[in-house]
Amino acid sequence: MATADTKSALLAVNNTTDSDSATLKIYDYTTDTHDALFETYSPNTYTTAPRNCVIDTSANLECSGLVEAQVTPDVNGTVHAMYAMQSPEVWFEDFGSGTLQGGSAHVSLERFFGGTVNSGVEYHVFLTPKGDCEGLYVTNEGPDGFDVRELRHGKSSVAFDYRIVAKRKGYEIVRMEDQTAQYEARKASEQDRARRMAEAAAHRSMASPHRAQHTAEPDLTRQGLVAPK
Repeated sequence: MATADTKSALLAVNNTTDSDSATLKIYDYTTDTHDALFETYSPNTYTTAPRNCVIDTSANLECSGLVEAQVTPDVNGTVHAMYAMQSPEVWFEDFGSGTLQGGSAHVSLERFFGGTVNSGVEYHVFLTPKGDCEGLYVTNEGPDGFDVRELRHGKSSVAFDYRIVAKRKGYEIVRMEDQTAQYEARKASEQDRARRMAEAAAHRSMASPHRAQHTAEPDLTRQGLVAPK
């Protein structure tokens, strides 16, 4: 357990140049799924409900807050956040382009994308024509690809863009998985931990009322943990 009243409670520094040397490795040999490997918990930050983020033993990342990325500064020098779209099911998507020949075209699924999805179950294709035509539709959807045709038996050679959305292999039936039990268990665990930490802090305070507090972070350069600037 690492605690602090100010500054960092735990700091890990890695100065290696090896690409396969992780600064922190966590191994958990439990056979249970959804057990937390790494967890953050903010009980006092929000009034509606605590926010938490978990990496679990099923290799899932579960966050009750946002999944975002900070993008590079734009034209006026500011940095903005971009947010990940969320879905009730586990979808992978791909994009591509094609051209009708005599009113029809066959689109094969890209090999690597096709290897990650189960195209044997229903998937969805969205089309955007890039020129004037009678309109487009999708037919003959199969494991290896699909056909695009022009409406009203048109024979044009218009170009088009497509977006395909398919189920990830192994997650075909997952939809809005109920994780209430895991959430409540982690919430109870955090509340119990907070209670025990408060009791321990109160006990230390009573035992040593004039105990000095060290607020400065360690000099990592002097300890040889990081190279001097």
